[in-house]
Amino acid sequence: MTHGEGFALGAYENVVVSVWRCAVTEARLCDVSDLSDELSDAYPEGLGSLTLLGRGVMMSVTVAVRRGAREFIEKSQMHFRCRALVIEGEGFYASTIRSLLIGIGYIHQRQAQLVASVEDAAQHLGRGLERSDAWRAELVAATRGFMAEATPPDGTSR
Repeated sequence: MTHGEGFALGAYENVVVSVWRCAVTEARLCDVSDLSDELSDAYPEGLGSLTLLGRGVMMSVTVAVRRGAREFIEKSQMHFRCRALVIEGEGFYASTIRSLLIGIGYIHQRQAQLVASVEDAAQHLGRGLERSDAWRAELVAATRGFMAEATPPDGTSR
């Protein structure tokens, strides 16, 4: 597991879990890419991805980061059987994030889905990876652990 101020990255079996409560950077995208490459070697049947974006995270994304994210998505799409994205927040913010994700090609990927909660993400990934209800509950618990490690930069807990 990798974690730092506002960021946590790890895996639960063949699912890459990333929690972003800070600015998305090229270096952290490289960490996600490296973990994905490592897991794709260990799990040739395919991977899942659960990404959680905290309130306000994507609003500060640079052109270089958007390009890096698009390149990662294109490069890694053959390894992922399904992806789930949780956006904390609602209304205009969530709508703006959806537009950005469409722009970088995330939402159009095979089996990519925006969901309202970690529990919904686990349901989507469980279906895509053909896993049991017990596995889904374990994924939620593991993700909550990663979320606890990703303390927001302002020190609050969300």
